[in-house]
Amino acid sequence: MRITTPEKTWTSLEEYQRDWIAAFKRAGHSPVLAGGRVDHFAYNPNDPHNGPRCKKCGEGWCWHCTSPAEVVKEKCGGIAHKRKVEREADDAILKQAAEIRAKRRSQKRSAA
Repeated sequence: MRITTPEKTWTSLEEYQRDWIAAFKRAGHSPVLAGGRVDHFAYNPNDPHNGPRCKKCGEGWCWHCTSPAEVVKEKCGGIAHKRKVEREADDAILKQAAEIRAKRRSQKRSAA
């Protein structure tokens, strides 16, 4: 198996993952562990996109979609960044719920 990005070609998945985790750590992130090893499915266990998630800031990146060179640019913002990410996720969920309620009200009015 070969993985190629503009910056490098890896000859195995293990070599690619090792470089990816090293870049992740160089950016200041601390990966979530499972059984003493990096949890490769912490990013999103219910999605084909997977990779590590940082236990300090809560961010995660798909290592199939994000190369080591790209992830090293994503510096860890720690707990303050984690709160911001959680707030943005909450805001997005609330916005989506409001849109659904508005759509249902509109449908009820047009049905009446």
